[in-house]
Amino acid sequence: TDRTMTDAEIRDNLMTFIVTGSDTTALALTWSIYGLTQMPQWAAKLREEADAAFKQCTEPARLTGQLMWTRRFIDETLRLFPSAPIVIRRAQNPDQICGTQVKSGDLVVAPIYALHRNPDFWPEPHRFDPERFDGNVRQERFSYLPFGAGARSCIGAGFALAEAVLTLATLVRALDFRLEEGWAVKPLMMLTLKPDGGLPVHVTARK
Repeated sequence: TDRTMTDAEIRDNLMTFIVTGSDTTALALTWSIYGLTQMPQWAAKLREEADAAFKQCTEPARLTGQLMWTRRFIDETLRLFPSAPIVIRRAQNPDQICGTQVKSGDLVVAPIYALHRNPDFWPEPHRFDPERFDGNVRQERFSYLPFGAGARSCIGAGFALAEAVLTLATLVRALDFRLEEGWAVKPLMMLTLKPDGGLPVHVTARK
């Protein structure tokens, strides 16, 4: 039946739109830029790919299929620094997880950040390596969940990835990034995964 949303429901929906529609993609790009400051060889590789792709096509929306290394770079960034580092679900039925009893109605936290760094699924899990996503290595099901899984996985995953890939390719073509000297980057885990204290980066136009 039709009904009017309560103020609390409107607030919760607006918060969901803000967090999932903008903050997560912005954080994926933030962590990607951090990666570029640490690995100039990858910055050069992505720049070469972007330059070649943009020369062949003037419509950015058609470029995602040509920016394969940029996509892998984003994928690996989301593995190490998932924008949503945890997923919370309510148990519908009693269960047992690693010896812990779960009652119906309990909240269960799935630690995506830890899952993505589990050596059982990811060799050298702390090493940044976009080649993990070149399609030649079989991934275990549910070992990579930057957008959740199941019926409640992120409905905007495809759009978010296309947005992140095209934005990163556009930025890396035009700009160079350098992390503030001496700045120690530490992930801060809240509802989303942010760099604690921000990410001071010097940005200069490419010559």
